[in-house]
Amino acid sequence: MSELYNDEVLVYYNYEIKVSYKNIKNNNRDDSKEEEDDIKQDIYQKQFLKCLRLDDYNDEKVMSVVDEIYNFLKNNKNIKDYCEKLKTKVLMLSLMHNVKDKAPTEFMFLFAYDYFEAMHLCLKDIFTLGYVSDINNQRLLEELEK
Repeated sequence: MSELYNDEVLVYYNYEIKVSYKNIKNNNRDDSKEEEDDIKQDIYQKQFLKCLRLDDYNDEKVMSVVDEIYNFLKNNKNIKDYCEKLKTKVLMLSLMHNVKDKAPTEFMFLFAYDYFEAMHLCLKDIFTLGYVSDINNQRLLEELEK
């Protein structure tokens, strides 16, 4: 693990979880696209909670963990870039008021279904390498462009 990061934030985030939900295929031909999407959504939710070290969804606990992660990483250039890209993409985010020491809405968006698989890899890089690898940075940037 990188010397840049101590175990403090790792209490809140488990980067060792394998996050992979977008490419799951349901082999049951009787299931519709909607059913397949429901399965992917369910797997996303379970993996998201595992990464946050939570057994059940609790909005207050989720927000607390995301706030801790943000406060730990808020000066990271890549994290700043991802947040700025989202603010540009989702115009309403630029209108949101941010509270000191709380994760801004655009950072929370990085944990949404569309971005979490790629964001998780970036967080894993930061916690293990001390930086985001080019391949994972590019992957998240491509997701943010969609």
